[in-house]
Amino acid sequence: MIDFDSALDVHVLRKRRFRESMSDGATLDVARIGRANGCALGEWLYGESDIDLVATPAFNACITAHALFHRQAARVAEAINGGDHAAAEALMAETGAYHDASTHVVGAIIALRRAIAVLDEQRLRDAPPRVENAA
Repeated sequence: MIDFDSALDVHVLRKRRFRESMSDGATLDVARIGRANGCALGEWLYGESDIDLVATPAFNACITAHALFHRQAARVAEAINGGDHAAAEALMAETGAYHDASTHVVGAIIALRRAIAVLDEQRLRDAPPRVENAA
């Protein structure tokens, strides 16, 4: 199972890392940043085999939001690498596509965590009663 708190932190802190890259002139790996299966959350999402979980709307919404987040993050990284910090800032602004994608992926991660909790509760409720050995 994925550590959802860490996944949230990584995705929320990406904007700070972008700004640090603009300050220090670091070149970003656009291909890696743009790969939705290149982070721990993406590896887990694309590798998950729980059929009940992958069938939930929350799981599918998280896959979609996460992929969009990485596409927008790659756009920011491309702008930074190209020296177009104004374009990068515009993407990260409250009205920007990256900001919107970031907000959506955070909401999707939280919704997926809730869906897993509900699924776990259903499984516990539907599980056959345990029989204690009276030996």
